Amino acid sequence: MNLQDISHRRDEILEHENGKRQVMQPSQGLRPAKPRVIMRREWRHLMDIHFVETDEVPRPPDQVRFRAVRVDPLTDLRRLQVSMELTPFQQPPNLEIEILDPDQDPVSSASIVGAMDPRMKLIVHLRGDPRPGVYIARLTLGYEEGPAVDQTSVVFQLPFAEGLSG
Repeated sequence: MNLQDISHRRDEILEHENGKRQVMQPSQGLRPAKPRVIMRREWRHLMDIHFVETDEVPRPPDQVRFRAVRVDPLTDLRRLQVSMELTPFQQPPNLEIEILDPDQDPVSSASIVGAMDPRMKLIVHLRGDPRPGVYIARLTLGYEEGPAVDQTSVVFQLPFAEGLSG
């Protein structure tokens, strides 16, 4: 590269002997310009994502529990919305949901492997025609290693189920 090539370019980036890049302006000839220091902003404080309330500490696997469970029949009475809230956790737990009909026969089940959020909602479909009576939702919380950490049951009734059968 000769002096004429440098004068035809607006900016020329050259490697300095210490390996840092410096900008040479054509008006400066062969003298390197004062190095420009580019400050990097600390973005880490903007990238913190909190999935739990800040005053709650995520718990180890043996201390994770169900906080609230709710089962709401949808208008067609063939689907149920299951809402769950867990204590904050350090490791994602697994959940098993089983719905039992009035005769204690399973009519629906669902599994969640590695739940990512302590608050979840999902829709489960009932097999067969809905029947009147009291249903039970059994929920089990656990991890791949070891026994169940927590279990709970919710009793609910399907309204107007008598009119739908047949």
